[in-house]
Amino acid sequence: MNCGNSFTMNQIGESAGGCNPWLILEEDKTETDSEIKISYEFLKESSDIFENWKVN
Repeated sequence: MNCGNSFTMNQIGESAGGCNPWLILEEDKTETDSEIKISYEFLKESSDIFENWKVN
């Protein structure tokens, strides 16, 4: 659910709110030139933001 917006790799995790509801800090992810990995533990701790996820 990206609200119809496109985001470049360098925009991901820069701010929270609206279409980007949760800020992911450097210490919460591993980033390479081709991918961003976010740990299961971080996602599990953040699961409350997904409780009302809209499925199309």
